[in-house]
Amino acid sequence: MAVMTVAMLVTALLPTREQIGSTAGALLLLLRCVMGFSVGGEYTGVMTYLVEGAPPRRRGLVASLASAAGAGPARCWPSALPH
Repeated sequence: MAVMTVAMLVTALLPTREQIGSTAGALLLLLRCVMGFSVGGEYTGVMTYLVEGAPPRRRGLVASLASAAGAGPARCWPSALPH
């Protein structure tokens, strides 16, 4: 979680294109990649936490709902784009 926090803070403090040129875009892309890798690293821990905290009879349901909540928006986004 610290990696995500630092990447978001640096993004907020990132100079504009007028200040440092196209380097700003490259730094923004790099920081967004760091954020994406951070989310990927946190996902397994969150899933483990959710499944272990769920009642034994509901563990499969909790795991599937958590996965669907993450994958659902990703599946719907392309259909919202204009053709």
